[in-house]
Amino acid sequence: MAGIGLFAALDISISGMMASRLATQVVNHNVANANTPGYSRQTLQTAAAHPLGLTFGVIGRGVEVGSITRQRSNFLERQLVDQNAILGEYAAMDNSLRSVEEILGSMNNDRIGTAMNDFFASWSDLATAPTDEDGKRQSVISHATRLATEFNEVDSALADLEREARTTFDTYVDDVNLLLQGVARLNEDIVTNTVGEQLPNDLIDARGQLLDELSNLTGFKLNERADGSVDVSVEGRNLVTRGHVNELRVEEEEVSGGAIVRKAVFGGRNPVSVDFKSGALAGHQEVVNSKLPALREKLDALAVDLMDQVNSLHRQGVTTVGSGLDLFVGTSAATMVVNPAVMSDLRHLATGRSGAAGDNEIALAIAALGNTVQPGTDRTLNDHYAQMIVSVATDRGTYESLREGQIAVVETVRTRLDSERGVNLDEELANLVMYQRTYEANARMIRAIDEMLDTLVNGMI
Repeated sequence: MAGIGLFAALDISISGMMASRLATQVVNHNVANANTPGYSRQTLQTAAAHPLGLTFGVIGRGVEVGSITRQRSNFLERQLVDQNAILGEYAAMDNSLRSVEEILGSMNNDRIGTAMNDFFASWSDLATAPTDEDGKRQSVISHATRLATEFNEVDSALADLEREARTTFDTYVDDVNLLLQGVARLNEDIVTNTVGEQLPNDLIDARGQLLDELSNLTGFKLNERADGSVDVSVEGRNLVTRGHVNELRVEEEEVSGGAIVRKAVFGGRNPVSVDFKSGALAGHQEVVNSKLPALREKLDALAVDLMDQVNSLHRQGVTTVGSGLDLFVGTSAATMVVNPAVMSDLRHLATGRSGAAGDNEIALAIAALGNTVQPGTDRTLNDHYAQMIVSVATDRGTYESLREGQIAVVETVRTRLDSERGVNLDEELANLVMYQRTYEANARMIRAIDEMLDTLVNGMI
């Protein structure tokens, strides 16, 4: 009868040997890639062959190989992308604010704040001896020069940091383009190498590794297609569709108030903006477009306020060579300098309103500016800069804490994902022994069947 007998038994044993051999090859592949980044453990899926129905019952016909599948967890992979993007944003903000804090200084060594205190103190010293034509007047000029220099240098350092942040943003946009191009190429390779419903697992893992790198730069959504390709979108903007990439480029745009912001766009005549909500790109975009410009505006406002307050008093003074001049000139922190006319002739440094020897009214008023609440505010000039430092330190402390907490979250998700898809060498070696014994058992069955056939054939002669 067809499907039963020694030859049918031989076919069953051969199917068992083939399944064991393929399973051994899969184990071998897993072990070889145990340390390959992004590799997902693969398993051979088998099932009992369709049985043969006979009058006396249903008899099995061996094993069939179904597919080779990669271990994965859609939920954990999605979680890793989302959490890694959040970590990228926090890390970018923390690094940038750390650099800002280093430029501005700490509460104990705050550069401009210390220079301001020394400047006002020098006026207090001059008020005690307003007729001193040399030492104390020169001290005022020296401290005024140092104060202006500190404003210049701090603004210059912040400007350098702003340029560096813009460059980093532009570089990250280029990195995103490279990763998207890699995803698109792998999409094409996956579609080309898909056989029936069997996807090329290793190519999918390689694509997953690129997407993992992309998640640090920006959050994104995936749309998986039946042909194995994926579409990548950022905040509703499709950047990859199968093998096509909408490459990003950086453009500047003037917004209300005249501020210039940087953004990433794609397309031709009517470019489409991509709004990053998470990832390192989102962090650097906020630093470039918001944090640093706002901080430099505050620094300019402090410099202008200081110059206006000091100059307003100093102009009221009368000296031996005429009316008081502006002590500082300039329109911002970057352009603030001591008036060259005053520097060249210390007699222009006004201490009083009357011009009489010993009049120190102007000197005392300027000395008190640092601790005098400014009109229309609840702060002194010293408080103004101190609050800038406190604000930056608070923001940096917040993002440092968020970054450290997010690192723990990402590591937890990554550990769980690795336990799902990672290669466990002990488990693979145990499987290897099992498949080896299964192969040997099927080989013994073939030997037994061969002996039975030999007896049957030769015994009839």
